[in-house]
Amino acid sequence: MGSFDRLKGKREIQDLESGEVTYAVVPVKRNYFEEDYFCMFQKSLDLISEDREMTYDDLRVLLKLFRYLDMKNFISISQKDICEQLKMHKSNVSKSMTKLLNKGIILKGPRLNGIYTYTLNANYAYKGQLKFLKQERKKHLELVEEYDTERYIDKKIKSEKKDTKKEQKKEISEAAKLIKNKKHPTLF
Repeated sequence: MGSFDRLKGKREIQDLESGEVTYAVVPVKRNYFEEDYFCMFQKSLDLISEDREMTYDDLRVLLKLFRYLDMKNFISISQKDICEQLKMHKSNVSKSMTKLLNKGIILKGPRLNGIYTYTLNANYAYKGQLKFLKQERKKHLELVEEYDTERYIDKKIKSEKKDTKKEQKKEISEAAKLIKNKKHPTLF
C-alpha cells in the first residue's frame, strides 16, 4: 500500500516498495449529511450545564432555538411558535428568552415581519462556513460586552432613581414630623 496525497478529484497512490505511482479518481468532497447540523463547543456545554440559574424550561427553549439556527447563527422564530411547539406558557418562554439574552447566550437582532430575530452567540455554537468563525466570535464578544455595558448603565440609572425617591420620601416624612410637632419653617 502507500501514502495518499490529495489532488483535485484524484488520489495519488505511491507504492513504498517499488516507488510506482498510480492515480485513482475519487469523488469530489460533498456533504454526506442529509439533515441540517451545526458545530457546538464543549466548553460552552460546560458553562450552560453548570449554570445553576438555568432552569429546565430555559434549556428547553435554548434547544428549540438550536433547531431554528440558520447560517451565521441567525434565529427567526416567534415566542408564540415556541410556546405552541413546547406547550409552555407565554410568560415562561418570555422569562427564558430574557434570561438567555441577559446571559449573552443569544443576542437580540432586528424585527423581521413583526417578529424579533436573534443571533446565537458564536462562542457557544456556530452554523456557517468555519472560515468566518473567528470573525463572528469576535463580533459577538463585542456585542455581549456592549449589551452588558448598556444593562449596567440602565441598572445604575434605576438605582439612582430609587435613591432619589428614597431621599424624597425621607424628606417628606421628616417634614411631616416637623409639621406634626409644629416646628416646620412654613408654620412660623
